Amino acid sequence: MNMPAAANGTAQLMDTARVILSRLLESVDPPEELLPQIAAVKEQLAADLRMEDLGELLEVVGGFLVGAWRRVDQERVQWNTFLGQLTERLDELNKSLQGTEQQMMAAYYGGRKAESTVERQVGDIEAQRQRTSDVWQIKSYIHQRVAVIRTQLEDNQGRGTLQFTSLQRQLNTLRAIIQEIQQESAELCTHHAHGQAEVLVDPTTGLASRWAYEQRLQDEITRWKRYASALVVQLWSVEDFEMIKVAYGQKACDKALQLVAKIMETNLRETDFIARYDAGTLAVLVSETDMDVAQSVTDRICSTIAGSGFHYRGTPVTVTVSCGYSDIRQGDIPEDLLQRAFTALNQAVSEGGSRHCVG
Repeated sequence: MNMPAAANGTAQLMDTARVILSRLLESVDPPEELLPQIAAVKEQLAADLRMEDLGELLEVVGGFLVGAWRRVDQERVQWNTFLGQLTERLDELNKSLQGTEQQMMAAYYGGRKAESTVERQVGDIEAQRQRTSDVWQIKSYIHQRVAVIRTQLEDNQGRGTLQFTSLQRQLNTLRAIIQEIQQESAELCTHHAHGQAEVLVDPTTGLASRWAYEQRLQDEITRWKRYASALVVQLWSVEDFEMIKVAYGQKACDKALQLVAKIMETNLRETDFIARYDAGTLAVLVSETDMDVAQSVTDRICSTIAGSGFHYRGTPVTVTVSCGYSDIRQGDIPEDLLQRAFTALNQAVSEGGSRHCVG
């Protein structure tokens, strides 16, 4: 067996495993209490990775991914539970409204009945007056009719008081249900908004996350199909990213990445979209710009970063970037654009770095 070839194959396997595991870790959105553990795994990946360590690392990273999936599933369960409770509360609300409507109808018809009674008694009095001229007989008849009217009004007033009390109680119940629903909705929406913000933003650089970038890319392709406006995808690699991590630690890597992100944001337009794609890769969507303009901007960014004079704890650290980019073409899906940009990026890196290539 050719030992050097076997050793070379093992080294390539370890490098591939390191890259894949690093990307998987970048895709995890961990709670704060897991950040030290993830940082420790990243440090281990940055060091010399041995074959005997690979199984343990796979298990640890797999655990992080399972935990992330469980958190997403838990949030889904919370939403489903909330929607179920909301449905129940709305059913209660509907029943209460129906009861209130019935009470209002009863009050309405009760009032109409009293009004009808008064009209009928007054009509009888008028008819009696026309039938007889005996004042005492008319007076006696009026007393009788007035007594009937008073009884009807008192009865109606009693029912009205009961109905009003019942209506007031039902309205108070409705107010309580509505306030509770509003409070629960606000709390859950706030929680969901915080979760969405964590998913959409990379915590190290403050840039958009890979997930947000992929969503935006799909939106831009849909827009391009409608308006045929120019669109360029750029992938930027911070060169020697892993070497900086090994030599100076994770904090140095983070600061270098933050510097690159700041320079890129300064040189890009507000309409351009920049995100952290993985550990040492940034991705940009340049809309309504042709390749010539994109190339000019890329040249400027490369030279600015190369001359940035980055220092970490007083020590100068060389930071350079390479870029691969491609414009959108007929029939493209997101994977096509990204694949061409990645191919161009790999070419730029293989040619010595600190340059850009078109895919």
